[in-house]
Amino acid sequence: MNQVLDIVRLLRPYWGYMAQSLLVGVMVMFFSIPGPYITKLLIDNIRAIVALRPSHSKGPLASYPGPFVLPKRKAPVLPGLAPQRK
Repeated sequence: MNQVLDIVRLLRPYWGYMAQSLLVGVMVMFFSIPGPYITKLLIDNIRAIVALRPSHSKGPLASYPGPFVLPKRKAPVLPGLAPQRK
């Protein structure tokens, strides 16, 4: 018990620093929690959208929304640059 009291006496001048570091540690913990939760919400919402979306095109990326599914259009041909047919 005397050792604990000696340690408390040594740490008494630094109680403010210890309280600040404890407060910062708790704040960092609370600010780090929303990141994974927001990612979970995004993944769940995208899975729900993909499940409801019919896939009319074929291919490995047909069921994913976003830039992977491009509309099927012919590339525009500029006048004078059209390929020459023989």
